[in-house]
Amino acid sequence: MRKKLLCTIVLSLVIVIMLGMFPSQAYSTSLSPNGYPGSVNYLYENGALKQIRMYGSNWLPLFDIDFAHGGVGHIFPHYHLWTPTRSPGYPL
Repeated sequence: MRKKLLCTIVLSLVIVIMLGMFPSQAYSTSLSPNGYPGSVNYLYENGALKQIRMYGSNWLPLFDIDFAHGGVGHIFPHYHLWTPTRSPGYPL
């Protein structure tokens, strides 16, 4: 299960980067805790991609991919699984 989800995360990231499928810049400081099943939301900060969140069939987050945030000792990008709460970050 975890390996399949990781493959989905990586594939989604590759598609987004290679095809440039970034929607217009988001103007909030965080992503919604709920979203349409199968949808992906993007968070930008100062024009740079900060976070991607994908939602599952229950309208709740499946995973986040973080590209930048505060704190010390983080490796970017990294991902967090939501099962049902947000897990620690795992490097991609």
